Amino acid sequence: MANYRSVISAITMAVAYQFAWPLGAFGLIPMFSGPLKKRHFFIWGIVYMGVLHLFFLQLADDTHVAVAIILYMLTSIYFGCFYGIGGLALRAIQLKTGVAWWWFTPITFPIFEWAKAIGPYGNPHGDFGFIPAAIAHHIPLYGVVGHPAIGMLIILLNVLIYLAFCQRTYAKHSAVIVLLILTTMGGVSSPNTPRHEQPIHVIQTGVDQHKKQTHSAWSSLEQAYLDQLSTLTNGIAIMPETILPTTISNRPLFDHLQHLSSHKKIDILFGTFIDNDFNGAVMMRPNNRRQTYKKQQLMPFGEVLPLGWLLRAIIPSEWLLNDFKRGPYPVIMTTDTIPIRPIICLEGIYARFYRMPPTGMVAILANNAWFNHSQAGAKLIQFARVHAAQHQVPVALSANYGESAIIDSTGRLMQHHNHHTNAILTDTIVSNQQASIHARWPWLGVCLITGLWALLMFRIRGRLDL
Repeated sequence: MANYRSVISAITMAVAYQFAWPLGAFGLIPMFSGPLKKRHFFIWGIVYMGVLHLFFLQLADDTHVAVAIILYMLTSIYFGCFYGIGGLALRAIQLKTGVAWWWFTPITFPIFEWAKAIGPYGNPHGDFGFIPAAIAHHIPLYGVVGHPAIGMLIILLNVLIYLAFCQRTYAKHSAVIVLLILTTMGGVSSPNTPRHEQPIHVIQTGVDQHKKQTHSAWSSLEQAYLDQLSTLTNGIAIMPETILPTTISNRPLFDHLQHLSSHKKIDILFGTFIDNDFNGAVMMRPNNRRQTYKKQQLMPFGEVLPLGWLLRAIIPSEWLLNDFKRGPYPVIMTTDTIPIRPIICLEGIYARFYRMPPTGMVAILANNAWFNHSQAGAKLIQFARVHAAQHQVPVALSANYGESAIIDSTGRLMQHHNHHTNAILTDTIVSNQQASIHARWPWLGVCLITGLWALLMFRIRGRLDL
């Protein structure tokens, strides 16, 4: 029965994370309602990560079914084990202190998630702070404490609801605290002042990966890109990642883009390979002014091969994907009106890539075609909305075969377009005059909530003897 509790809890939290955020307030409760064994959080973590990474199986369409299954299993087990190790720590704390393990989850869970997200192959996918992304613009507290502290509050809600309704003790006290937390999430904000307004155009393309990799189709794709851009008259145009899987500067398209930029007085930001060694982006500006960014956070197995010295010897070469070099540093591109920080696809899930002067904006260039009709595009928007809200910077997301969006500095979707069709999203974004409280003091929220929960834990537990 205990294993079923782990599975039910993991699936509930995965559904909350992807589709139904209110479930996040009580998805952990099945785990709280029984003793904690060594295996329980390993089961929970692998199931949770397994559900969230199902989109990896779509890689079978453009690589090989064995590649898709192996990468899916490696990802689910590797990241799931972080929760399993965390469960061992919770069990050890319980045995040491004699206090029920679930009391410590609001403090320890963020540590597991932080450990899972660091390093060259770290992954924050699944962090509870991203669960309410769909209502990020209604939670101004994001700009004060950030998503790690919001995740702590979600776990805290699980504990309090468990106390109030499952333990059937101290229900009034817990209900008041729940109401206070929900009110605070919707009412406390990071003060800011709008500064710059900038018209932008987000180009979405609907090119499946097979066509993109077919050399004979490149001429028609180039013409389609130019046709979309030719309709624009001003502002900044943002295109997807690797509009062609080659170094664009070696093709006539490069000169056509420069001509369009100079003729129409628009800045054009697009994704391309750089020197065949880097995945990156180029900003075309009128009068032959150009700026370049080389991607820093590479996707394991897609852009860099972990343990390459071993895997290249045992994996058929036709199964291997690109192997790029890492870019040396972040880049803030300048225009006549607003600085832009370009980031490439997977980089959009990491908070550090949104740190920039508050007067600017972030542009995400993505290619979701590897994952076809999956949730990959929606997941990237989920991250972008939360990071926009907590850093209070507007975000433009241009995708190929995914979902494109223009997001304001509260995390609100100003414009949004769904999968697999060409589209141009146009709006005016507004940047802010100063960084959010969370951007200035990123650990303030976590420290504050840790202290408050520790105080609350000893107060309530002293009365309940739990």
